[in-house]
Amino acid sequence: MTERRRQFLAAVGLSNLCLLTLWSGLLSPLGKQSYLLKHPLSAMNYWCALAATVLLAGFFALWMTVIQRTGGNLQRSLKWLFLIILLVGVNSVRDVLSLAFPLLRGQLLRVAPGWVIALAAGAALVAYAVAGLIWTDRLYRAAVTSLMLMSPAVLVSAPQGLYRATHPPAELRDLAPAARLDSSSRPRVVWIIFDEVDQRILFEDRPANLQLPEFDRWRKTGLYAPQTYSPSGSTLTAIPSLLTGRPVEQADPRDESTLMLRFSGSSRWEKWGSKDSVFSEMRELGVNAGVAGWYHPYCRVLGGDVARCAWEDMPFKLTSYGERWSEILPNELRGLFETSLMSAFGQSLVTQQSIRNFQRLEKEAMEMAADPGLGFCFLHLQPAHAPFFYNRQDGSFSLKNSTVTGYYDALVLADRTLRRLRESMEARGVWKNTHVIVSSDHYYRTARMLDGKPGTRVPFLVRFAGEEEGVEFDGRLDSVVTRALVSKLVRGEVRSGREAVGILGREMASRH
Repeated sequence: MTERRRQFLAAVGLSNLCLLTLWSGLLSPLGKQSYLLKHPLSAMNYWCALAATVLLAGFFALWMTVIQRTGGNLQRSLKWLFLIILLVGVNSVRDVLSLAFPLLRGQLLRVAPGWVIALAAGAALVAYAVAGLIWTDRLYRAAVTSLMLMSPAVLVSAPQGLYRATHPPAELRDLAPAARLDSSSRPRVVWIIFDEVDQRILFEDRPANLQLPEFDRWRKTGLYAPQTYSPSGSTLTAIPSLLTGRPVEQADPRDESTLMLRFSGSSRWEKWGSKDSVFSEMRELGVNAGVAGWYHPYCRVLGGDVARCAWEDMPFKLTSYGERWSEILPNELRGLFETSLMSAFGQSLVTQQSIRNFQRLEKEAMEMAADPGLGFCFLHLQPAHAPFFYNRQDGSFSLKNSTVTGYYDALVLADRTLRRLRESMEARGVWKNTHVIVSSDHYYRTARMLDGKPGTRVPFLVRFAGEEEGVEFDGRLDSVVTRALVSKLVRGEVRSGREAVGILGREMASRH
């Protein structure tokens, strides 16, 4: 085989290797993945991936041609840089393997300090770079041979990419909202879930310079339950647990609108939305319900039981590249040099998409919370979920590359959002007759990396309409009982914090 052909095949192999993460996402089965997507990947995503493959292959082929035609120190330097670029492909392999081995990505932060991981990674990179300097020619030849042997993989990715580009998936559609019922005279309830807000960090081990005036106000003027535990450490199972009032043991997404649940104590799988939920109960009571949330496709699963619905998906790299080819193609190449949280270009594309999603969802949540035609609202918001983008120093969405400590800034954003929700209800005149529950779906899962202590509990605050008395529920509370509390509030069976303490105590006793 001629040297030129070897170089061409090696260039194709390296191009495909660098884009392995991209192709893995584009070509993975759409069933389970589609549950978390608001919109399917477009034909343009696939055309741009094909174009990126060709462009990278051409670039690497040109690089190796220059190496062949030069000599001396310049050739040696170009070979060494080629070996460094090879790390992009190695990282793509790590990224794909992390789907099966979570410790190869962010979950590693939950078992080892960040500085240890950074030190180990830095030492490995230095060792590789030094080895490249010592054995440049030998490693370069080995790399070219290995890449040449990998080149047939493009015969797997390219045809599938071409097929998907010419046969794009159909649009994912939400259910039509339920018709609005006549206004109800029942008490009004707004249930707010701030994703991943941790009770201990929020109130008990808060840094002295972290000001959260809105959360502090609610703690003093309503029901406060500091020993509250969430039903799960995962949003996938925690939210269905809260909305059904039954702990979910396992959850399995099957397609864009189907989440199968196995409840605690049962071996049978049930479809979420096919049975009793807080929204179907509100419908039976003649109460218009609304939901604004993220992560779960609320409007595809539960939209038929609510009069108003809005949701945002969880951003992934693939869904953050844009819509036009002029955005997607350069961003697919940019994606080689950044993760969902970290970027050499400032804020990662996923972080930027998270900002847009949050701003849209916060606006919808404020409108629903203040809508007098809605007797019940469920708001699942993500200001405290990574990636962290809020800068508490200047109140801007400019924070970047903060994997852990940005959580403190994110709590300030959650505090600001809670204040804005209250102010929106006050402005529309519904605050005085609205009960509001504030909690979280789960604790901060990376808390140990933040301050050395694990997260275990979630906040639980209830503001009762027309009441400003602070009451504490000092026993253990499982937040899965919140649905029962919502039902009694809407029915008018609970009107104050002291009544709620008794109700919650009896609910907990009946479950244990």
